[in-house]
Amino acid sequence: MKYRNTLSAVAVVILLALLGCAETPQAGYQKTVEAAKSGNYGAVWDRFDKRSQGQLETMMQLIRMPLVLKHTLAGDKAKADRITAAAGRELFVLLIEESPEMKQKIADLTASVESATVEGDKATLTVTNNGQTEQVKMVREDDEWKIVLGDF
Repeated sequence: MKYRNTLSAVAVVILLALLGCAETPQAGYQKTVEAAKSGNYGAVWDRFDKRSQGQLETMMQLIRMPLVLKHTLAGDKAKADRITAAAGRELFVLLIEESPEMKQKIADLTASVESATVEGDKATLTVTNNGQTEQVKMVREDDEWKIVLGDF
């Protein structure tokens, strides 16, 4: 009987631990904000869904060439070459690090989730950022909630 009670208690602890591991959209969003504020921009990239990463990649290509030109004209060929060779996550990090304005906006970010509507693997959060309310779309991808740019 003692063995059975111990086994039941262990099963309950394991079940609670597994349920606690399931990430909510709100937790996923907060992890993104925390990563941004701590300067872990690579982790921010990882918190966008794959489709949004593709969209960001396209936008970053437009930003890349002026930066390469800037560093080339300044005589910093190594930096220009690094930006030229970078893609995806690495380019995302480099572009944020190149922008003091962006880094300041991130540092000043005050974000809180007001509400969340979850429908299966999709969620819409109502978020207040620096006093302005906005809708943030998220999808569950690879067992994490990731931010979607635009609509689902």
